[in-house]
Amino acid sequence: MNSITRGVGSDAAESVSYLLFIQLFSAASRNESLTEEMDAALPRVIGHSVVVDRWIRQNGKWYLRQRIYQQMSINSTFLPDSRQREEIAQTHTKLE
Repeated sequence: MNSITRGVGSDAAESVSYLLFIQLFSAASRNESLTEEMDAALPRVIGHSVVVDRWIRQNGKWYLRQRIYQQMSINSTFLPDSRQREEIAQTHTKLE
């Protein structure tokens, strides 16, 4: 994680964080059923994101007011296949 925080006035602040998610341990060590071929590629990046947090200070304490995921990427190995993603997208579109 790499994070930068700056003040925005006396009672507000903003943090920008770059998060990197790395898998270090095999699926077998967690009793999961991923393939040995996948485990051979360890360590590996699972995903990354850029997050903006907005903070406020009340009564001398800092509280998270808002979190915005500006960017997020997840290794496709951990996502449903393309057909299933398309079905999910169609369902979501119909709800709107």
